[in-house]
Amino acid sequence: MRTRRRHVNIEGDDTSFWVSFSDVATALMMVFILLVVLQIKETSALSKLGVTPSQRAETIKMREYLLKRQQIIDKLKLEFGPDTVDKKTGTFTISAGLLFDKDKWILKPEYKPKLSDVVKRWVGVVLSEEYKSRIAQIDIEGHADPDSVAGADPYLSNLVLTQNRARAVAEYVVSDPKCLDKNLRDSFLNVVSVNGRSFKDPIRFANDQIDKVSSRRVVLKFRLKDEQLSEVAGASK
Repeated sequence: MRTRRRHVNIEGDDTSFWVSFSDVATALMMVFILLVVLQIKETSALSKLGVTPSQRAETIKMREYLLKRQQIIDKLKLEFGPDTVDKKTGTFTISAGLLFDKDKWILKPEYKPKLSDVVKRWVGVVLSEEYKSRIAQIDIEGHADPDSVAGADPYLSNLVLTQNRARAVAEYVVSDPKCLDKNLRDSFLNVVSVNGRSFKDPIRFANDQIDKVSSRRVVLKFRLKDEQLSEVAGASK
């Protein structure tokens, strides 16, 4: 009795493999062609609208800018709570009444630990490894209401007051080792700016009257590197 030998059709298996691979390659090529066609149509449509390639590039940069800024704001909201930081700018506000006595710029000792904690967390997000290369400036700003200080010229007296208060905050957090470690401190010093705004940017009630208590404040703000985009997006407001 003869025993029939069974042969494995290796060539058949290879053919099946290459057919499958060919199908995948064809599908990828079709996707690529579709993307090219869509890109051409988009460019054509923008040209008809009078949008130049440079304007389109600026639009793309604007989208990237807004996306990055929103990512930072979202992380700040997650860190402090959705109602604690400004949802449009990421600005953190501290009441001057908590930090200082009336018409003074010496920090109250009892609030120093809280100040260190707030600044450490806020700066920790803004100057994290993910974002610090994109940060152009961190502003510490002092603000006041229109009332005069000890009968002096309202604007000038409040300008001095707000500058000194912002400076007091900056000097304290930089000198407190519990607030910023060396690396974070160095990054902070490279971008920090201290300003007094007098009463140029007051907080107002719904009836447009100035809220004097809320207007007396110190704020932390950040700005990204593209200043032109920052102005367009209103981040500097």
